[in-house]
Amino acid sequence: MNEDHQLMLWGFSDKRTYSESTLEDAAGMGNYTADGGTAYHERGGESFALRYTGNLTDNLSMSAMYGEVKFSETDYSDFDDCPTGHDADLGTDTTCYVNFTVGANEDKREQLRVDLDWYLNDQHTLKFGYDSEVNTANSTTINSGGVYYYYKTFDAGARLPNGYVLPEQMKTTRVRDYKNGGEFEVKNWAIYIEDEWAVTDNLTLNLGLRNDSFTNYNADGEEFVAIDNQIAPRLGASWDINGDGDSKLFFTAGRYYLPVAANTNIRLAGAETYIQTWYEYEGLNADGTPAGLGNQLGDPAISNGGDGTAKPSNTLSDKNLEPMYNDEFIIGYQAAINDDWSWGIKGTYRTLGNQIDDGSYIFEDDEGNYLGENWFLFNPGNGATFNFDLDGDGTTEEYSFTAEELGYPEAKRRYAAVDLTIEKNWDQLWSLKALYTWSHNYGNTEGFVKSDNAQDDAGLTQDWDYPYLMDGANGNLPADRRHNIKVYGAYAVTDNFLVGANLNIASGRPWTALGKGYTPDPDLYQYGDTYYVGDKKFPRGSMGTTPWTARLDLNFTYNLRFNDQKVRFALDIFNVFDASTATRYNEIAEAAAGDDNATFGLAQGYQSPRRIQLSASYDF
Repeated sequence: MNEDHQLMLWGFSDKRTYSESTLEDAAGMGNYTADGGTAYHERGGESFALRYTGNLTDNLSMSAMYGEVKFSETDYSDFDDCPTGHDADLGTDTTCYVNFTVGANEDKREQLRVDLDWYLNDQHTLKFGYDSEVNTANSTTINSGGVYYYYKTFDAGARLPNGYVLPEQMKTTRVRDYKNGGEFEVKNWAIYIEDEWAVTDNLTLNLGLRNDSFTNYNADGEEFVAIDNQIAPRLGASWDINGDGDSKLFFTAGRYYLPVAANTNIRLAGAETYIQTWYEYEGLNADGTPAGLGNQLGDPAISNGGDGTAKPSNTLSDKNLEPMYNDEFIIGYQAAINDDWSWGIKGTYRTLGNQIDDGSYIFEDDEGNYLGENWFLFNPGNGATFNFDLDGDGTTEEYSFTAEELGYPEAKRRYAAVDLTIEKNWDQLWSLKALYTWSHNYGNTEGFVKSDNAQDDAGLTQDWDYPYLMDGANGNLPADRRHNIKVYGAYAVTDNFLVGANLNIASGRPWTALGKGYTPDPDLYQYGDTYYVGDKKFPRGSMGTTPWTARLDLNFTYNLRFNDQKVRFALDIFNVFDASTATRYNEIAEAAAGDDNATFGLAQGYQSPRRIQLSASYDF
């Protein structure tokens, strides 16, 4: 627009569809065909942002941005009417399904941000602003064909996840009914203010406050979580020790609030159906579906309250729900060795102040008979107050319970790290940066996900579903990679030809043995992966760690220049030596209580294979 005012508009689309074909050798003669079907996956979407930056006065500048990001995650095939079927004894699928789940999921994020910088004087510059975002999730998910049949033989005495104990060795048919969907919203907004204060020529302080508010809505547009006025202090300090810019001591401290994930709306606040029922096996039809359902084995198991009904909004969360946040402290030192080289050391400590997760409370009479169960969001380790229709008259009543009555431990997560760096500045010929990190990540919760059993259901993993699931959860968390070495380098072969290399060496991650029962009190067990296998307890991380991994990436860049224009060609080779070290093991040690899982301890994930990427850009 002019030298004081600029307007920028950008946008892109990464919408794409890719396919996966399943090759089968039905006769076992080495003749593979594509009869397994083709799955199609739609991903990505359109994004754009409009940004204004300008100098309103000599001392006041402003930037404002509005943007939208859309993302699709839709899976389909030509066989989506085919039920899901799997025989665990044979390790084979029995039906013609292609996608285990069929879903159409569309997410949209709308963001507005306004920032102002006000230069008051040589000592103070104020920064303040507002930002907001609206996340809308449209989701529909079912098992292929609307049902999942799972066939497995259990030994005599095995306890099924619904608590039924098999009187003899028996092959069973498990029928799972799962479906969910709806449109859900999360609205977040915040205001902040920061003073950049030059206390002296050598000492600068950054003093700030941020106020966050989060609101989650169910499928009917009713709010079921609303947390306002979350005041987050921020402090930063930087001391130029000698006043010459060659050495610096710095410190930061801050509180960071986290919203409740949109996925929580979908799973908890929707009309989810998640019901599993076990029967005696009666054989298969030609299409791999059950020839019949024999005697029912125990009662149906309902996971996460998924009985197909939408819950009243006042039953879904603790009325005194406190916000979820982390506190972080960083202290570090940087210094120049000479004009080309520098080094630094940094310490980081991060602690979980509060967790929000879904849990349950089972109502019983004086004799211990089951009366009802409510699922709700709460702060583990705190008491809770929520509404529930216990007598079934259509009206909810308020109930309050102490932390001891709920029976859950306090959520804990700690992260401590020390970083050592040495760096050679770019001198038009070469540069180098090496970083070593020692870190320790421990506690009883990762946060939104649970890597032990590969649950990426943000905010609604099995953690905290029942108190017994947290017995043994405390230990080294899956993200605890104790040692990490990173080396980055670049070398100019000619003025226009540049070679770069990235090397990453990391220690392995902890892993655990997970069971399907709860030995201290088997009657408490409902479902889920516990830290008890048979009569033995395996606390989190007790199986050791996966192997160390090493990966080398190379980059080759060539620039063509003419007049004021430049064409850039790049070749990236990721994982040059095609390293394939195991990065994840199967941690499920039991198929049912007392019944070993034959695939326990086998590798389930490896380093990403070698990949080559070509790119070109044109600057004008």
